[in-house]
Amino acid sequence: VLGDDDENDDENDDDGSSKKKKKSVFTLVSGGVDSTVAFALIAKALPKDRVRGLYVDTGMMRLNETETVKSSLEKAGLGADNLHFVDASSRFLEALEGATAPEVKRKIIGREFVNVQKDECAKLMQHDVQWLLGQGTIYPDTIESGGEKKKADVIKTHHNRVPEIDELLEKGLVLEPLADLYKDEVRAVGEQLGLPKAMVWRQPFPGPGLGVRLLCVGDDLDQKKETVDFDALRDEATKLVPEGFLVDVPPLKSVGCQGDARTYRHFAVFDNYPHDWDLVADAATRLVNAHDDINRVVLSLGGRKKRGTKNGHHPPEQQQPPRYTVTPGAPHTVTKRRLDLLRRADDLATAHLEEGGFMKDIWQCPVAMAPLTLDPTANKEVIVLRPVESTEAMTASFFRLPFDTLADLADKLLANLHDDIADVFFDVTNKPPGTIEWE
Repeated sequence: VLGDDDENDDENDDDGSSKKKKKSVFTLVSGGVDSTVAFALIAKALPKDRVRGLYVDTGMMRLNETETVKSSLEKAGLGADNLHFVDASSRFLEALEGATAPEVKRKIIGREFVNVQKDECAKLMQHDVQWLLGQGTIYPDTIESGGEKKKADVIKTHHNRVPEIDELLEKGLVLEPLADLYKDEVRAVGEQLGLPKAMVWRQPFPGPGLGVRLLCVGDDLDQKKETVDFDALRDEATKLVPEGFLVDVPPLKSVGCQGDARTYRHFAVFDNYPHDWDLVADAATRLVNAHDDINRVVLSLGGRKKRGTKNGHHPPEQQQPPRYTVTPGAPHTVTKRRLDLLRRADDLATAHLEEGGFMKDIWQCPVAMAPLTLDPTANKEVIVLRPVESTEAMTASFFRLPFDTLADLADKLLANLHDDIADVFFDVTNKPPGTIEWE
């Protein structure tokens, strides 16, 4: 498609002469599996001077992510002259100021990626070359964003499927060599290209980064627009689970999927649950299947727990459901302070699971953060652990970590982040009905 003889129709320069422009590719590289494999494939197909890679630090990366990506790509032979790094963190955070809705945030991030690409392309491009945008889009990205013709329901808009990208696609200015592949097929291509195993089998990380793992809420007036009777909702949820489970339904929502449709509903928190994964999984599945207003279930790991409780149960004096409220001081938006806190939590959780030898079996382990607290006067939030098993991301099951491991991990997070964290949640929702990412 992009061979040396592939040229556009004649175009007249300002001086009236007719010249032909060769096509070259400007690829957005995040360091994740998809974009890295796409970049490597394009770099293999074209001469070096017709390929440029751009890594954008959005300010929403994991701890030390930029340095790790730079080192890994250079070791894979994809660095040096044709890969450029740009720090656009201030730009992205300014664009996201005040945004709280998941779809709004995703579209803003996708639009900024295009704007940064245009600006950097203008600095680096040769004027006798037409540049195409290269992306690591894979098949699930297209499906969850509503399909190629946008006829299906949107589950979540991927940053590589915002209107600005759609417009470029219609003009034939986007190259997506992996668009028909699933994640496991992309990994196979990466191995055939000779990329390092550690890079090919790296856990997926969303293009919008921690921006979609940082749940946001509007100001107090926005919260009052919610007309849900939460006391009734908690009572209904409690009746749908086994006796003894304590249930809360916080005033916050997460994205889910039902069939090919998107859901945006409340989630339930289980406390006083037995340390039996089959019983917990059955209770969670029963609840989300039976209640139209709930699409996800999490376990509370530490907010009220006392060490030494038997089989996860509280002593009699604690046999009351927890009550989570929105952290005071709303609105809670995408800010550097909140991102820094989430970065620390993500790093602590990932390191703990790696040391325990679990990460090799976990397909993906998102760590999210939500502005909820057990004390309505405390400026604290909750951390959400979401390890899953999957092969292609269209379906997934929550990863059943040992309960002792979860207790130790919760203790570590609460001890290291005690001034800022009220509780640690563990997501026990399969996909469907819960998406892998919370937004």
